[in-house]
Amino acid sequence: MEDIQFKIEPVENLEITSKIIGNALGLHFEKDMSGFYEEFPAYVAKHDSMEFTILRNPDPEDDIRDDPTDHFELIIESELDINHDKVIQYISSKLSKDSRIIFSIID
Repeated sequence: MEDIQFKIEPVENLEITSKIIGNALGLHFEKDMSGFYEEFPAYVAKHDSMEFTILRNPDPEDDIRDDPTDHFELIIESELDINHDKVIQYISSKLSKDSRIIFSIID
C-alpha cells in the first residue's frame, strides 16, 4: 500500500507540532523510541489499522540528503486498502481547522 504524505510547516518544534496535529486529528502522538526512522526524529500515533508518523529533518551533521528541507512530514500508512482521496480530504479538513497548521500534500 502506498502511503499518504503531507508537508507540514513546523510550529516551534517537533513535540509541539505533534501535539497540535494530534489535537486536530483526535490522536495522541508519542515520541518514537524504536529507532525505525534512524536519524529522523519522529512522533507516532496509531488508530485502527492506520499509523500516523510525523518526521523532523535530521540534525545537519546527520542529514545526507541531496536537497535538505525545513518542513516536517506527516506520513499515513495503513495495512488495509484505503481510499486515498477520502483520507486526504478528511485529514485536510481536520488540519485546516487550526490556523497554526500550514500543510500541503506531497505527491
